[in-house]
Amino acid sequence: MGSGPALRFIRRASQGIAATGGKAALGVLGGTFNPVTSGHLALAGQAQEHFQLDEVLFVLPARLPHREPREASLEDRLAMLELALRPYPRYSLAVSTHGIFLDIAQALKSHYSQDVRLLFLIGADAANRILRWNYLDRKEALRKMFHRFELVIARREGELRLPDDPELAPYRSRIHTLEMPAECQHVSSTQVREICGQGKSAEGLVPVDVATYIRTRNLYGS
Repeated sequence: MGSGPALRFIRRASQGIAATGGKAALGVLGGTFNPVTSGHLALAGQAQEHFQLDEVLFVLPARLPHREPREASLEDRLAMLELALRPYPRYSLAVSTHGIFLDIAQALKSHYSQDVRLLFLIGADAANRILRWNYLDRKEALRKMFHRFELVIARREGELRLPDDPELAPYRSRIHTLEMPAECQHVSSTQVREICGQGKSAEGLVPVDVATYIRTRNLYGS
């Protein structure tokens, strides 16, 4: 990879955008996936159905912009993602050199047509960080973001309220909310790590193959 934002594909969807004609829609789900959970898969599935996405791309930053997870290596997290995504022909997986959404969107230009509708899938906590971030030039950063992509915000717990911010007003039509199934609203990677640290199985919170991988590799103190 060069010095600019770039993607390295680990898995390409067998029935993704390359297999469709006409204008397509791509969902991008980025995160640490430490580990990938049933909540991540539910978000991808709900978004795929609601927004008629032709493909969902899971993006794992090689280096993270805000924090560095210590519990599992990049290789372990990639292996768990590959196991989790195996049953889904419309899901792709890539490693990115950068973690900021604008950088990921820039890297996507080398792999997808500019005509592709681009939607970043995020939880409410991540949305608050992105929409409230103290950018050097916030107005210009928001303009660039919403010119390139839309946001789909998963509603997890309670009422989701977007910031009452006049600088967001021009982009309200580019910000969508998505109801999540009740059984997935409390599932998180943090919860999985805590349960495994107590010597319990994470089955039900992660795919079966991922639970087996965690146990076999003795991740998170399992």
